[in-house]
Amino acid sequence: MKKKILTALLIIETVLLLVILTFGLLYFNTRKAETEVYRQSSEDGSQNVVIYEVGEPDWPFGIAHYKVYGPSNFSVDVSDDGGSGGFIVEWKETSVVITFRGSEQEDAVYELPFR
Repeated sequence: MKKKILTALLIIETVLLLVILTFGLLYFNTRKAETEVYRQSSEDGSQNVVIYEVGEPDWPFGIAHYKVYGPSNFSVDVSDDGGSGGFIVEWKETSVVITFRGSEQEDAVYELPFR
């Protein structure tokens, strides 16, 4: 009798752990995982800009999250009705200009001077 109870408890524990692990992985992939969407260097190769999309846009019709690594590191949110929005990177002689666009916001322009 005790062996049957212990076996049943072990099965229940295993199922619960698998469910918790599945939801944890789902949360990480939709909220925290960073996906590289842009990488480029300046013409002379001295500066780099890398843009990552963090997770997926918030559901439903939420904002998209980005992290930018380059001359300055920062995070930005783009409101594009549940989409990923868009961005434009323009290299200048002493800086790089990154413009984030979304259908539900004004353009967010960041000028990052080179170090």
